[in-house]
Amino acid sequence: MTSKLVLGLDVGTQGTKAVLYDLESHSIVAKGNASYGIIESTTQGRAEQHPENWRQAVKEATAQALNGINASCVVGIGVSGQQHGLVVLGDDGQVLRPAKLWCDTESAAEADELSQKFGWKLVSISWDMPWIFYLLLPDIQHASVCPCKSAALSYSREGSPLLREAPAGTIPSSVPFASPSRSHPPSKVPSFTITKLLWLKRHEPEVFDSVRSVLLPHDYINSWLTGRRVMECGDASGTGVLDVAGRQWDVAAMDAVDPRVRSMFPPLASSPEEVVGLLLPEVASELGLPAGVIVAPGSGDNAMSALGAGAAGDGETVVSLGTSGTIFAKSPIPILDPTGVICPFCDATGAYLPLLCTLNCTRVLEEVREAFALDHTTLTALAQREPAGCSGVTWLPYLIGERTPSWPHASGALLGLRPGCLRPGLLYRAAIEGATLSLLSGFRRMMSAGLQPSRQLRLVGGGAKSVLWRQVVADAFQMEVLLPAEPDSAALGAALQAAAVVEGDSVLSYVTKHQPPMLDV
Repeated sequence: MTSKLVLGLDVGTQGTKAVLYDLESHSIVAKGNASYGIIESTTQGRAEQHPENWRQAVKEATAQALNGINASCVVGIGVSGQQHGLVVLGDDGQVLRPAKLWCDTESAAEADELSQKFGWKLVSISWDMPWIFYLLLPDIQHASVCPCKSAALSYSREGSPLLREAPAGTIPSSVPFASPSRSHPPSKVPSFTITKLLWLKRHEPEVFDSVRSVLLPHDYINSWLTGRRVMECGDASGTGVLDVAGRQWDVAAMDAVDPRVRSMFPPLASSPEEVVGLLLPEVASELGLPAGVIVAPGSGDNAMSALGAGAAGDGETVVSLGTSGTIFAKSPIPILDPTGVICPFCDATGAYLPLLCTLNCTRVLEEVREAFALDHTTLTALAQREPAGCSGVTWLPYLIGERTPSWPHASGALLGLRPGCLRPGLLYRAAIEGATLSLLSGFRRMMSAGLQPSRQLRLVGGGAKSVLWRQVVADAFQMEVLLPAEPDSAALGAALQAAAVVEGDSVLSYVTKHQPPMLDV
């Protein structure tokens, strides 16, 4: 192979994935992966990993992808990473402690404190909970399916009872918006990096005093690759200290934690196409790559997944069904929701990516699988025999607390149980519907805050493999569902960004011209 290649990496919560993308054929020619886990802990809400494990996984995944490939053909690298994670470095750049991850909720008290300090309203349970209840009505009917040529699932134009209106007062008719001149960060949830930094100051003051630099997971990998510490606006949106509309650091928010925080955060990349550095010789040797390979800015996994799913146009929407559930859509303007339900993130093209993330998605289905000792194929077949709406059984899926709504200490609940309801298929379907409708409630919030979505929805993540789950999403959202052919959309997005940087094109232009393929379902 003599054509140029770029390496896309996705440093996730459960492992790291690598793809090699051919700049001539515009396709993935090789892949690799390496797994790791969260450090075991008996402390409620704690979720941490050793950053060194990410580096080792990058080496292993890259080695797999390069097997049988001429490594000298690799001309660029792009890195996607799990968002929000707190990586703290000391004087000589050493990691001071394990990274606190996006799903770590130990900083719930600090999140509440920062929200109150700035006068931002916390997510209210007065409307969010009833919304889920009324969406899951007992007489939900299955919307009809019409196969589409565009690799999509369709839905009944008559409208599904899934979307039946809730009683007056349970869904707000309007929401307060932040001033368009300056984007205030939303109510802080424990996922946001700044809440974790305040937690560190309160609970590990000796470590906090030693901190000289704060990085996010993908920035840490970029720093290892190039020797340069820099952030970009997409991933930095999840820190809680970025003025999203102004695309600059919010110094006042930093000062709310400690005046020293200003010096801890690195500079922001000037554009989505900036070369953040070149691959260091010593790291190149470890990876089996030539020194001097261009390293693109990278971004958070959601922004990269949007690129990998081909969501380049305004209003194009992606739902990711993974360990966490995520929905995000491209917007030409920031979608500002001071309640914190919708995160006003930047994307990886210079536009915006309003986003909602839930902590409980595929893990809820895993609970059913483990409880009945049945595999997912068997459970899906059983669930397909159950009626939409699960005969009135509602699963509120907050098994490990929840990020959206911000209830870190909540627990799950099964409601509407009657004799004979504890069937594996019914509970499996209830888990699917509960996780889906949690995301749907957030999507409605996005629209009420100003998002104008397209008519199509791209579905990614492990849950997208389920025919039943795809249908539930099509019915609930009343949108045409497209399935990107590449399941590792974040790694592909990182590769596409690197390709654009190497080719001297804008990321938006490159992804628009070279749309990832969709499956014919």
